[in-house]
Amino acid sequence: MAIGEEYVKVSELYSKMKESIVGTGWTAISTSSKEDNITYTYTIGLYETYHIPELVVVGLSQDTACSILVEMVERIEEGERLETMKRYKSRVEEYEDDEFVLIDVFDSKKEELMLIMEAYYGANFNEVKVLQVLWQDDASLYPFQPLCDQEAVRAQQLLGNVEITRLR
Repeated sequence: MAIGEEYVKVSELYSKMKESIVGTGWTAISTSSKEDNITYTYTIGLYETYHIPELVVVGLSQDTACSILVEMVERIEEGERLETMKRYKSRVEEYEDDEFVLIDVFDSKKEELMLIMEAYYGANFNEVKVLQVLWQDDASLYPFQPLCDQEAVRAQQLLGNVEITRLR
């Protein structure tokens, strides 16, 4: 692919992304790590629209991750304040018996993995905080719990600190 073709594709992506943010207040972007083939799906626009942290879901398909992100944004639009280490009962049909927990993402991980977000926010990128939405394995355990399925642990790759004593 020629450099000009790549520019057109990036330009089209950015235009579609901006259009979505203007229309709904946010959008979701999915990327995959070439090294471990793990998908990262994150929001762009929440900070700008609602003055709250962006969200990221790691290790799930784009469709499933987007369903979870939509659910979390609906909570925000309903006036709910998202908090770290608080259990959120899922409203997503596929995960109706599960809960999610949010953790703060390290700035170094944000800078490493969320390049499109960095391009969007530009000079303001350092001000943007990101929360990771952690999901449970089949036994309803989180990746920071000792008996959690190792595949779920590997897929989620914790991007921040977990304060287990604050889990509520």
